[in-house]
Amino acid sequence: MNQNRHSMLYQIAREQRGLFTSSQAVHAGFVARNHAYHVKAGHWEKERRGIYRLKNFPFDPVSEYVLWSLWSCNRAGEAQGVIAFETALRIYELSDVSPTKVHMIVPITFKRRAAIPEPLVLHKANLKPEEWIDRGGYRVTTPTRTLSDVIFARRISRDFVCQAIEEGTGRGLYPLNELRKYGIANLTQELLVKHGR
Repeated sequence: MNQNRHSMLYQIAREQRGLFTSSQAVHAGFVARNHAYHVKAGHWEKERRGIYRLKNFPFDPVSEYVLWSLWSCNRAGEAQGVIAFETALRIYELSDVSPTKVHMIVPITFKRRAAIPEPLVLHKANLKPEEWIDRGGYRVTTPTRTLSDVIFARRISRDFVCQAIEEGTGRGLYPLNELRKYGIANLTQELLVKHGR
């Protein structure tokens, strides 16, 4: 039984870059009152309140997105957040923009009693399932949704936006029907012409 719970937790954590929630640990068979022991014994590392990492998994840049996805989970353990805006641009390598914070879209009804962690910027919107992609441990808005968001947010340089348009178009990431759906089909062309691209 002891080996089974360790194996189960490992399977959960492996799919989440070594991360897991206290609820997932309980589901695997680890009693909640003993979680502090596993941290003290060096088996787990505490990343945030209720979120841990198995000691033998190194923390990498992608782990950060998984961490915030787990942080956004509701009581049923379902992730509510979707990585978006300039952070999504960076994930897709569509521009040279280097966001200092992680931008995440959460449902309009999303609430947290505690303060929003410093590394996060939350945007509220109700995304449709076709507007995000599962990247294994976290979700990110589709390239077209991402482009639409950064265009209308007007928060980053137009040079970065044009770079994202060119890069994504060259890689076939923006289907014309999606550009039209978001109302940016003509706008993307206008931006490229205006900036001499």
